[in-house]
Amino acid sequence: MLFVVITAVLIAFSYEPPGDTGRIVGWPVALAGVFASVAGNWLIAELFAWLTARRLQRSFDKSGSIMRWFQRLRWVQTAILLGSYVGVVHGLDWPAVVRVTWGLEWWVLVDDLLVLLPFALSLLLVWLAYFRVDELLRSRLESAVVHPPHWKSRWYHLDFHLRHHLGVVLGPLFAMITVRDLVAIAFRESAFRSTAELVGEVFGLVTILVFAPMLLRLLWRAEPLPDGPLRERLQQLGRRIKFNPSEILVWNTHGAVINAAVAGILPWPRYVLLSDGLLNHLSVDEVEAVFGHEAGHVRHQHLWFFIAFLLGATSFLVLTMTAAGELVTQLMGDGAADQLFSLARGLAVPFVCLGTYFGIFFGFLSRRFERQADIFGCRAVSCARTDCPPNHLPHETASRDLPLCPAGIQVFVQALEKIATLNGAMRDARSWRHFSIAKRVEFLERLATQPQLERSFHRVVLLLKVLVIAALAGAAWYIWTQSPDMAVEVLSW
Repeated sequence: MLFVVITAVLIAFSYEPPGDTGRIVGWPVALAGVFASVAGNWLIAELFAWLTARRLQRSFDKSGSIMRWFQRLRWVQTAILLGSYVGVVHGLDWPAVVRVTWGLEWWVLVDDLLVLLPFALSLLLVWLAYFRVDELLRSRLESAVVHPPHWKSRWYHLDFHLRHHLGVVLGPLFAMITVRDLVAIAFRESAFRSTAELVGEVFGLVTILVFAPMLLRLLWRAEPLPDGPLRERLQQLGRRIKFNPSEILVWNTHGAVINAAVAGILPWPRYVLLSDGLLNHLSVDEVEAVFGHEAGHVRHQHLWFFIAFLLGATSFLVLTMTAAGELVTQLMGDGAADQLFSLARGLAVPFVCLGTYFGIFFGFLSRRFERQADIFGCRAVSCARTDCPPNHLPHETASRDLPLCPAGIQVFVQALEKIATLNGAMRDARSWRHFSIAKRVEFLERLATQPQLERSFHRVVLLLKVLVIAALAGAAWYIWTQSPDMAVEVLSW
C-alpha cells in the first residue's frame, strides 16, 4: 500500500502545465471529472466488497480461496484507482486547474493538498468499502486477543489506515513541500533562487531523517515497553550485541499487526517497535530473536544503504528523463516535446521505472538485507557452539566470526514460522522485499551444518553495497558538474 501512495505522489508531481494556458481544461469540467473519478472508485470498491462478503456468508469454510480471490480484486481496484488518477492529472489538467486557473500556485501546501485530494479521497472511500469484508472475517474468528471487539469500529478502521499508510508517506512529504514553498516564495525574484532551493531541499531531507522516528512513533501511537522481565532481557541483549536504541516501544495495533520494525538512521532518535500482537503471541526467546533481527539492520548499516539506493534511483530517473526530453525536443520540436514529455513523466516514470528499478533491483537488494538480518537475529540468541549444550545461553558477543548454534537458529525459525502463521501468510509465497518463509528457513538451517555459506553470502552483500555506493557517487558527480538545478530536481523527486 505504501508504494501505491508513493506512485500516486509521483503521478501528481510529474505533471507539467501546457505553455498555452488556453489549452487547460475548464475548471467545471475538471471538477466534474474529479467527482466522477472518486464516485467510480467508491462504487467499484463497494461492488467488490459486496461480492466477497456474499461469498464468505455462503461458504466461510472456503475463506482462504475466497480471500485470495478478493486480493486479486483489490489489485484490480488499485490499477483502476491509479489509472483514474492519471486521467484526472493528465487528462483533466487538474494540477493546472488548481495552480493556474484558481491561482493557488503560491499558496503554501494548499495547492499540493488539492492536487492529491482526488486520490486520497478515493482511497479513503475504498478503505471504508472494504471494511465490511474485514468486519465479517473478524465476526467469524474466535480469537478475541487478535481481533478485540473495539477493532470493529468503521472509523477506527479508517483511522488505522490513515496513520499507517497515508500518514507515513504524506507526513514527511508535506513537511518537505512546506520548506520548498517557503524558500521559493522568499527567493522568488532572487538570482540565488536555485542555490536557496538546493539548500532548502537538503535541510528538509536532513530534518526528515532526524525526526522521522518521532513522527512514526506519534502516528503509530507507540508507547515505551513497560518495565519488567522482558524489557530487562531486551536491554541486556542490546548491550551484548552492541545495539542501544533510544527506546523500545510497543506498537499499539489492537492485535491487528504481528510484526516489528526499527526506525532511525541516526543513533538518536532510534526506536525498536514491537507490535502488541507480536508480544502477545511470541515467547520471550522468540521476541529476543526478532529484536536481534531488527538490530541486524542497524549493525549492517542497511538503513543508510536503502537511502543511498533511493537517491541513486531518483538520480537515474532524472538523468533518463532529461536525456529523453532533449532527444524528443530535437526530433519533434518544443511544443510536441512538452506535451509528450509531460505524459511520459506521468505514466512511464511511476509505472515502468518503479516497476523495473524498485521491483527488480531494490527488491533484489532488500531480500538479501533481510536474509543478513535473519542471520544476525539467529546470532543474537546463539551460544556460538555447534554442539549446543543443554544449558544453552547466548554468547557475550554477536561477532560474525563466531559460529551459529542449532538452538539459536531454531529459536529464530520458530519466531519466523509463528509470525507467518499469525499473519495468514502462505509459507511458500515470496514477497517483493522478502524471500518466502520456506526459503528463509531452509537457508538458516543449512547454516547450522555449512557455516561457510554465511561467509560467501556476506561477501555477496558487501559487493552489492560497494556497487550502490559507486553508482550513487558517479551519479552525484555527474549531476553536480552538469547543473545545480538538476541536483534540486533529484532532491525534489
